Amino acid sequence: MDQQNSTRVKKEEEEETKLPKSTDLSLVPINQKINKSAADKQYRLEKQDIYNAGLEVEIIPRKVVNRKDTQLYFEWEVEQLAWKIHGGQQAFIRRLQALKLLYSYTHPGKSYDHLRPDSYAAFVDLYEMPRWIWNKCSSETTRLFPGQERANGTKLVRLLTREYVNSPYPSRPRIAPPSSPSFNLLRSILDTAPILPDGLKKTNNAERGALYILENPCPALGSARYEWSQGFLAALFHALNGVIADHGEGPDGWEAARWEVYDKASSALNSGLSYVPDTEKWIDPARIWLETPYLKLYKEEPVNE
Repeated sequence: MDQQNSTRVKKEEEEETKLPKSTDLSLVPINQKINKSAADKQYRLEKQDIYNAGLEVEIIPRKVVNRKDTQLYFEWEVEQLAWKIHGGQQAFIRRLQALKLLYSYTHPGKSYDHLRPDSYAAFVDLYEMPRWIWNKCSSETTRLFPGQERANGTKLVRLLTREYVNSPYPSRPRIAPPSSPSFNLLRSILDTAPILPDGLKKTNNAERGALYILENPCPALGSARYEWSQGFLAALFHALNGVIADHGEGPDGWEAARWEVYDKASSALNSGLSYVPDTEKWIDPARIWLETPYLKLYKEEPVNE
């Protein structure tokens, strides 16, 4: 085997072992069967997928005139086919979750039970998108399509739910941490955070200034974002280091502090979750404040006073 093929095989083997072995096990009872209509609907299959796969079928003759014969399939075989088509078990679950979120928007108050396999209820039925993201989606729809929210909202929700289930946000604290010297310092710095003038929010042309700079980290999206200057970031990183030193990296420390920075960056720099009509994508440059790599950046290179 040449080196190129060896590298490819090794990469494929690594991809196959990313998930625990248990995730490859069927969730369906071995002898349980499902009719063709329910299989297509619940497992998100096209009409010909089962036929093309050549799955074993049991035909139950019709008992009513003008009705078709019932076609029954082993559900675990249908499940395996769905995994193959949708990219694996986890990808199939994410697909169901995204569709459940979309259904809750298009059919508020109605049950999703008949649109997912019973064996996947635990993964789907209680799955929700945080209220603050729904609110943001609603405000973006109103901002971009005033008076036409309903006509355009479904598309924005569909795109957003797909993004969310593939890369969910970390949990937002229900209540803000109580006052402490380190949190008080962080909040006092955020209170002085430079805010973009309204004019700069509407253009991608801005000169490097003392309070903020223009960066373009996502050229593929054609999007630019503003970031605070190094002077302000130095003070902010120092305050975050203090929070971590006093309260740790858990929910009472870093995990709460990052949301306070995210909210400030989103509003001050107009860099939070938003929809870009030209690219038909949801972007969130401020999300970098919620990610672990940013934590490691200032932990490894702490800023001195």
